[in-house]
Amino acid sequence: MPLVPQILSIFSSSLADGGELEIIQTHNKYQIFDSVQPVCLGDSVSTEMYLDEFANTSYGKLFTVSAKMYCNNAQIGRMQASCLSRGNFFKPERLFRRVRGETTVIQLSSVEDVYELESKDWFIYRSSSSFLPKLLAGSVLEFCLDSTYASKSESVYSRVTSSGTAMLRQRGGRLLHIADVSYEWLNCAGNPVVDYLNKHRVSSSECLFESGGYSVVKTDDENTLSFTAPSSNREYAVLGGDYNPIHTNEYLADVANLPGMLTHGLWTQSATRAVVEMHAASGEMGRLRSFETEFTQMVLPNDRLSVDIVHFGMDDGRML
Repeated sequence: MPLVPQILSIFSSSLADGGELEIIQTHNKYQIFDSVQPVCLGDSVSTEMYLDEFANTSYGKLFTVSAKMYCNNAQIGRMQASCLSRGNFFKPERLFRRVRGETTVIQLSSVEDVYELESKDWFIYRSSSSFLPKLLAGSVLEFCLDSTYASKSESVYSRVTSSGTAMLRQRGGRLLHIADVSYEWLNCAGNPVVDYLNKHRVSSSECLFESGGYSVVKTDDENTLSFTAPSSNREYAVLGGDYNPIHTNEYLADVANLPGMLTHGLWTQSATRAVVEMHAASGEMGRLRSFETEFTQMVLPNDRLSVDIVHFGMDDGRML
């Protein structure tokens, strides 16, 4: 279920003080959880959407939303999308950012590190901590936090909050809920909780190849690595629910100072994903669990696009 139609409705409202003609998509990401089977015909699919960020860039105001995806009332994954309103900017006091479920793994290398963490007023042992194992030098903890940042000006936050859990890694990889995190501060320049965690962060299960990776394409057939944008965007506008006229009306695209009617970003992403699925996942749809797109150039009808696929690392047994 695409997020762009919902973004357009919000951007066109008084909430964001914008209009559809200035909006272009800049980023899209989705992830399907490992244990989930592919969605089938007849399944009931829904999303639960959240506002993540109002930000200003040098080109205009950026709006980001995220969503939880459900199939038959069970969560199967999550999505995130960003759009840019060109030439328009938020007032500094309207800027905000919300980060959900950010996971950071840290290691306490010494007894001093243990004392430092325990001295933090935002680190709160659970009430039953007398029955929990004590933190020692070498202990590894996994923090999962939700954080919010509300701006007062371009450089000062009016309010910052962080809350979540601290889990102690035990032998066999089992996680034990040992403490909670609760932090709130007014009129500040940063988030000391996140700063502390980044200072003590250890590498995750992700492993990148020193060589930079290698091509996974096993054929010299250029046709399997390229595709042509459709000559008309009307069909995808109906299928995707994105009726922004910059995709379907050449006169309004010209009014918006665009080089032509833009091909939908999600069409370009879907076509690229199909090529990656064919070559990197042997055509097995269920193997592709996460896909992220940064839109850096505009695509016009009948443009010819090509794909380069590189296997550059591993993450917990999965190809990157």
